[in-house]
This record gives sequence, C-alpha cells and structure tokens, in this order.
Amino acid sequence: MVLAFAAMTIVVSLTGLGVQLVGDIAAIPSGLPHFQVPDLAKAPGLIIPAIAIAAIGLIQGAGVSKSVPNPGGEYGDDSRDFVAQGVANAAVSFFRGMPIGGSVSASALNVRSGARSRWANVYAGVIVAVVLLLFGSVIEKVPLATVAALLIVAAVASLKWAAILEVWRTNWAARLIMLATLVLTLMVPIQYAVLAGVAISTIQYISSASLDVKVRRLVRQGEGRYREEDPPERLPDREVTILDIYGSVFYAAADVIAGKLPDVRDAKGAVLVLRLRGRGELGSSVIGLFRRYATDLQEGGGALLLAGVGRDMADQLKRTGLAELLGPGSIFPTRSLVYGSTEAALEEGRRRLGRVGAESR
Repeated sequence: MVLAFAAMTIVVSLTGLGVQLVGDIAAIPSGLPHFQVPDLAKAPGLIIPAIAIAAIGLIQGAGVSKSVPNPGGEYGDDSRDFVAQGVANAAVSFFRGMPIGGSVSASALNVRSGARSRWANVYAGVIVAVVLLLFGSVIEKVPLATVAALLIVAAVASLKWAAILEVWRTNWAARLIMLATLVLTLMVPIQYAVLAGVAISTIQYISSASLDVKVRRLVRQGEGRYREEDPPERLPDREVTILDIYGSVFYAAADVIAGKLPDVRDAKGAVLVLRLRGRGELGSSVIGLFRRYATDLQEGGGALLLAGVGRDMADQLKRTGLAELLGPGSIFPTRSLVYGSTEAALEEGRRRLGRVGAESR
C-alpha cells in the first residue's frame, strides 16, 4: 500500500494530471506540533460536546475491541482500552490534537497490511512523526483518488459477512438496528450514526427486557423437587404459594410482573414466597411493587417472604426499608443447595399459617 501511494504520487507529478491532491484540501505542516496549554476559559462551553465525543469515542473503541481479536484469539480488555484512549486524548490536547476514538477502518487496514500486535499502532505513530519531519510537503502531492482507494480497501476488509448473516438470523429487532445504523451511516456523520445505533439498541433492550418476563408457580413434589405451573389469578387463602420470576426486574418490567402476579388484595391469611435466586439487586419500581404486595398481604393477616436473597440485595432491602416492612424472619439468604432457601421459606410460611390457625381457634 505504501508503494501504491508512492507510485501514484510519482505518476501524477510526472504526467501533470489535473486531479485533486491532498494539498488542495489541507496543508500538511513540516514538523511536529508544538506544546500549547489549552485555553481553560473555553472549557465551560465545551463540557456537553466533550461528554458526547467521549461517549462516542468509547462506543467506537469498544466496537473495535470486540471486532478485531488479538493474534491468540482472545479479545482486548475494554477497561484498559478506555484508560489508554483517555490518557492519549488528554495528552494530545497539549499539542493542539483532536480527540479520537477507535476506528474500524484503521484497524482493518492495519490487519490487512500485516499487523500482528498493537505495537503496529506505536510504530505507525513513529513513522508518521518521521514523515512529517522529512516529507511534509511531499504528502500534499498525494492524489486524493489514491487515498479514496485505500479507504475502500479498508472498508471492504472490515466487512464480516458471517457476522452480518448471524445478526440477520437473530431476530427482527437485530435486523432493524443493523439496517437503521447502516442507513444512518450513509446519511449522517459516522459518530452520530453510531450514537443513534446505540440509542436504538438501548430502547430495544429495555423493551425486550420488560416484555420477556414470566411468573411461574412452584408446587413441591418432594424433597428439593418442584413442579412448575401457571400462577393462580387470586392468591389462595391460608396457603403458602411459591412463585418464581423469570426475566428482568428493572425498568418497565415492574408493570409486567404486576400483571402476572396473582391478586392479593382480598386474600386472607395467605403467605407468598417469591424466589429471587441469582439476582444482584432489584429495580426501584420492583421494590415499590413488593412493598405494596407486602402491605396488602399483611392487612389480610398474611405475609410476603423473599427466598434466595443475595448479599447485595439484602443490603438494598435494608437501605430501602423493605426489610423492616417485611419483618424479622421474612428474608432467606441464598444457599449453595438449590431450593435450600425456598424450602426454609416454605417451612416458615407453614409455621406462620399454623400460628394464625391456632390464634383463630
């Protein structure tokens, strides 16, 4: 590729072809940029644009990191990439540099040119510095058509038809996001297209997470054995009902969960055990839902018990006051034995029902 650049530049210079050159759109300085302290007086007006550029740069960097594996096949660490990108952008700001992010085309060009490690970028930077010092004026004579051809080669090399086909076969939402991002890339600057693609993906994730929710009733069949079935429309009186929630417990999922849970407003002496094994924390809307359920059950002489609660969730329940509302002995920590905490909650629910029955007699 370097030879192609040199050959076409020599041909155009010797033949005098009237084609556009790099120098027609930008002057290439001969020498390295000088140190200059940024004007901090302009910083307040640049905060919002800086946040937007930083977000887009991180998105592009993460995309490149997950699309171009290392020679061993493993992918890079996003956190380390983000730190390196931030340090580099902060450093070049003292040399009148522009903020940059990951580049799919540049990475594809590196790989296609024979790069074997990330040191290729370091060597490229050293070579660019040498070229600017020695041949700055010569770069202005490079034909733009040659640069365009190089970008086309890089773009074609970055296409992964197998990955495109895999996304297409996933579902209609993945197809829509891919096509929308492609169309936006052709119509608006790539940074805005990437940002729009991320926004669409976020909306799709929230929508699918809130809809992909199931509530199943667990009926004990023996020691540690349970059968799944549809939950009842109304919580049975003076019984212990165990429910398991599948799917997201954040955002709009609370309304979906509320619509699938049984009605407890008129339940008498009912105990509801909710199995929450494997979850880190709950969304604020779900905590509010559990608070309403606990209040309704307690007004009918029943109780809400939470089984399989992890350490982070237990701390969250204490901070939000839900643990105090449920009362002592209503939260059962997760155990290494599957259904161990559920069994304990079931026994506690039966004990409470027995106590209520004795009191009623």
